[in-house]
Amino acid sequence: MLERMKNEEADQGRQAAAKRNEAARRIDAENRRIADERKAERMARQSEDNKLWDGYFRSAEEGDAEREREKVNRLMEENRALAAQRQQERLLQNKRDQEYESAVQRYAERAMEREKSCELKKKAHERKLYEDLQRQAEERRALDKHESGDGLNFYPVSSDTESQLERKKKLEAVQKLQEENYKLAEQKRLQKRAEFEEELRRAKESTQNAAQAIEEEKR
Repeated sequence: MLERMKNEEADQGRQAAAKRNEAARRIDAENRRIADERKAERMARQSEDNKLWDGYFRSAEEGDAEREREKVNRLMEENRALAAQRQQERLLQNKRDQEYESAVQRYAERAMEREKSCELKKKAHERKLYEDLQRQAEERRALDKHESGDGLNFYPVSSDTESQLERKKKLEAVQKLQEENYKLAEQKRLQKRAEFEEELRRAKESTQNAAQAIEEEKR
């Protein structure tokens, strides 16, 4: 059982690392997308400028160079103003996206911490119950050994005149008490396990909701 708990803890660590790597991958992909958009805009702006200057040179050959030059300068100025406006809008949007991404990442990390805390609490509780059950099993084996006649000094008699029947009744009472304690401990174990599993389910659901929110925002 202890080995299973260690394996589960290792799995939790690997899952947390995988989630962090996935978040880093999404951020890197978003940065590449933004860089590609900026490059495409620069190329489109350069292409538009080239078209304007081509028109200017054609008009110059036809004798209307001055008017065409003014037109080219005016259009290029408009293009630069529009590009600056789009750049500002994109910077604001990127800032909002980064703030949202950071908020969601913090939320996901807190949910992962809560999930890990629930797992650790559950494992510690299960370990304690396992040790309690082992101790109770040892006590029951000692009691059975005493009843079979191999440990008559396990419980001291009150006097030399105490009958075998009285000792048997005392042993039966002790055994009954041990069984009741075992049943009570088992009930508490099941109740605690249900509570831990419910808390763990809520923590995992919070993590999944955070991841889903990121994916929906990207789409």
